[in-house]
Amino acid sequence: MNQNSVFPRVTVVIPVHNRRVKTLRCLKSLFHARHYNHEISVIVVDDGSTDGTAEEIFQHYPQVQVVHGTGNLLWTAAVNVGIKNALQKGTDFVLILNDDSVHEVNFLNNLVRCSIDHNNAIVGAKILYLSKHQIIRFAGGDWDMNKWGWHYPHNQMNASCLGSTPFKAKSINGNCCLIPANVFSQIGLYDEVNYPHLYADSAFTILAGNRGIPLIIEPTATIWDDDTDIAEKLYGPSLVGINLIKYVFTRKTSPYYFRAFFLFAISAAPRKIEGFVLYCIRMIRISLRILLSIVGLRAFHQKHVSVK
Repeated sequence: MNQNSVFPRVTVVIPVHNRRVKTLRCLKSLFHARHYNHEISVIVVDDGSTDGTAEEIFQHYPQVQVVHGTGNLLWTAAVNVGIKNALQKGTDFVLILNDDSVHEVNFLNNLVRCSIDHNNAIVGAKILYLSKHQIIRFAGGDWDMNKWGWHYPHNQMNASCLGSTPFKAKSINGNCCLIPANVFSQIGLYDEVNYPHLYADSAFTILAGNRGIPLIIEPTATIWDDDTDIAEKLYGPSLVGINLIKYVFTRKTSPYYFRAFFLFAISAAPRKIEGFVLYCIRMIRISLRILLSIVGLRAFHQKHVSVK
């Protein structure tokens, strides 16, 4: 607890790169939200933006701390830079927040209250599609072999199905995730070596849950996620041969980036053999898509699907 205040301090960490309009929209929404049971500070990790993001933030939100990256941090390392800064300055909670989000006015109040009420739990929001205002995008992950392992069981459902009572989850998405500061001293930071861009959020919360840290979804904490430009999309209809293979398996922002994809499949599964089986099935499926593209039977063009 902050010694100079009766309220806990929440430090919001937002990684950004060349999405100036969305970043400013996110900050406007965040500062229009109510903050009656906590104090708030904001750290934006600007990973080498060239679109004037940092300058616009300084002009419109001078209270925001902007930490500059090299342009090579990607999501996980950028988040870790922000967390380190937050912990060095002293904070009670770190809220990991993506810059393509818009927020209901009480979302952070409800996240903080829920964490305190549930023994300093890690708490995730109810995340809806911005384009489909009442349809769920993320509301906690679960494991089911019949549904390809880790998946989001409420995805595409109407928001009303969640009710208003907090419930347990087995993983929490990093788009909006409130983490008590002491969790980092227990399990460390996000794994930026093995998961430079994708899977780090799920891997972190799965590990925390395995260590006995409660994972809770608070349905009364609502945000809307703009999914119009997400790194998980695999668009490569004009790529052929080795270039397509590199695009899918060696690009660190790809959901099939070989290192992250394999390690998450094996290490995050309740049983390694289950993870390995599902990994092999997925690899066969994506490899067939690539093969069909290479031989000219089908252009490679895959819309975003969750593979966690």
